Amino acid sequence: MKLKLVFFVVALLGITSCTSGSLSQKGTGNYPNSIYTASGSQDIQSAVFGAPNSKVQLKLFSDYQCPACIVFHDQVEEKLWKDYIDTGKVTATFYNFPLTFTGRDGKPVHPNAEGDALGALCALSGGKYREYRNALYTLEDQKQGAAVTDDERVAKAKEIGLDVTEFTSCLTGARYQKALEREIDEGNQLGLEGTPSVYLNNKIMNFRGPDEFFKILDAATQAK
Repeated sequence: MKLKLVFFVVALLGITSCTSGSLSQKGTGNYPNSIYTASGSQDIQSAVFGAPNSKVQLKLFSDYQCPACIVFHDQVEEKLWKDYIDTGKVTATFYNFPLTFTGRDGKPVHPNAEGDALGALCALSGGKYREYRNALYTLEDQKQGAAVTDDERVAKAKEIGLDVTEFTSCLTGARYQKALEREIDEGNQLGLEGTPSVYLNNKIMNFRGPDEFFKILDAATQAK
């Protein structure tokens, strides 16, 4: 077990989290398992879906390599999209919060996370964010902590119909490093301590499993 990293136990009805090693996470600007030539970093609006101005505003922070985020994705996100986002009940904004702090060996505890986040932002710019998000979680689940390469990220982009040349240029040039830093700053400002973290109208949601998560969400959407 790495320093300050909690590899949690997921009970049948419980979801815990991967904890941040610091309240002040940063992007490294150079992520492991990938080699790229940095180009001019650009910003891009975070991924926003659902009603444009719902009374229920969700902010979801995740790290694609975090086992708890994979569980949250598998147990919660399909229903969240189908019954709440796609129906306009909530406005959901998705943020990247890769856990880039180092363990005792001096290496990042989630070495895939930053590259995954940059790939997700590239997919967002290509109009395939949701599809790529699903593909990344599937890939990380299959890899079980092993290295994910840019070739594998590009392969997933190809599978979902993204322009491979454009995606590769975006990813290997770290085009949206600036956007990633902004999303990390958003989490820091909220006092985020781990992933997944969900904020409902800027207040942290505390839940122990899918049933409790949706009970809280239903109460918010039904409130007058």
